[in-house]
Amino acid sequence: MFGLLFIHSNSQAQLSQYNSSIFFNKIQFNPSQAGILNHARVNLTVKTPLDNSQPGLSSEYNVTGDMPISETAAIGVTFQQQKSGILKSGHFGFAYAYGMKIKENLNLRLGIGAGLKNKRVTADINSAGIIGDEGDPALFAYNNSTPVFNSKLSFSLYTKSFEIQGVLPDATSKIQRNTNESLLDQEAGQFAVAYTKEIKNGGFLPDNSVVKVHAGFLKYKQTGSIISAGLLFTANHFISASCVYNSQGIISAWLNIPLEDKLNISFYYSTGGVYSRSIYGGAGVAELHFSYSFKKSKHEEK
Repeated sequence: MFGLLFIHSNSQAQLSQYNSSIFFNKIQFNPSQAGILNHARVNLTVKTPLDNSQPGLSSEYNVTGDMPISETAAIGVTFQQQKSGILKSGHFGFAYAYGMKIKENLNLRLGIGAGLKNKRVTADINSAGIIGDEGDPALFAYNNSTPVFNSKLSFSLYTKSFEIQGVLPDATSKIQRNTNESLLDQEAGQFAVAYTKEIKNGGFLPDNSVVKVHAGFLKYKQTGSIISAGLLFTANHFISASCVYNSQGIISAWLNIPLEDKLNISFYYSTGGVYSRSIYGGAGVAELHFSYSFKKSKHEEK
């Protein structure tokens, strides 16, 4: 399992950070990760603010699935929906990945993603606790704008212990852009590295422990760059914990517990920076992630 740290947004920085993409749901932002585990899997992530004192805070969920279709190729799908204030946004995407072996322990995967994203205004804006005019013609025009096509190109270069990933997001942005988003910040590129060390006789560490160091870099066209770094520790291939920090002042902690060989449940908590204050309230953000793999269990392999 390799680590990836990308903080993603279709429009504004800090609007759609999913910590689950670091370890369990990398296809969400990187199409080349489809099928990398050589079995089918599905992921569900729900993110919500812990501050219930004010209306209109952002809440999100994401569903992805991927599967190999041959020894070298794989496909995947992603669906994301977010509600923030009176705005609802949705994105549906398709991913295709092709893998090749460069050397005995060095692999390269290339990926392409394509999808549609759409934004709408809540029909009953007053029910969301926001004062406004439901008959405003600007709202009608906004809700009648057409979905925007977007695409991305990506790669993953990895060995058993090291991985480099890169993504060119929204590759068609210069060809087609929704005028409603013309003044919003856009991603210019994503890059991530990870190094994994397995410790079989670690002294004070449990046997068969795993220590992973990972870092990410996200470039925005207007607001500059976000740099992130974190450390993961897994005890005896079972319970995992991680801590991540980024240059926006956001700190995230993570705990993963595998319920069985095929099912994982992870809990994330993030706080600090503009991420929690302006968009998700002042009490931090909770993220719950479920992952199920359609693979042979250890019992079936025997």
